[in-house]
Amino acid sequence: MLTVLAPVNEVIDLHATRVAAIEKRLPPLVLVSLIASSMLAVWAIGYGAGLAGPRHVPLTFALTILISLALWITIDLDRPRAGLIQLSDAPLEALKLE
Repeated sequence: MLTVLAPVNEVIDLHATRVAAIEKRLPPLVLVSLIASSMLAVWAIGYGAGLAGPRHVPLTFALTILISLALWITIDLDRPRAGLIQLSDAPLEALKLE
C-alpha cells in the first residue's frame, strides 16, 4: 500500500503545480505599467522626432514597431493557452507514453 501512495501523491502534486502555472497571470498593475511605459516611450520618440527638424521616419517607425512587438510578445506569453504563441503539451505526452 505504501509503495503506491508515494507515486500517486507525486502525480497529484505535479498536476496541482501545472494547473497553478497555467492560471498564473501578470498582476494588473504590472500590465498597466507596461502599457503606460510603452505609450510614454512612443510619445517620447514622436516628440523627439518633432523637435529634431528633419524627420527620420524609418527609425521612428522601427522603434515604434519594436516597442509594440515587445509588449505584444510579453502579453501573449503571459497567456499560454490563448493567442498566437501557444505552448504544446507534446513533451508531457511523450513522458506519459514511457
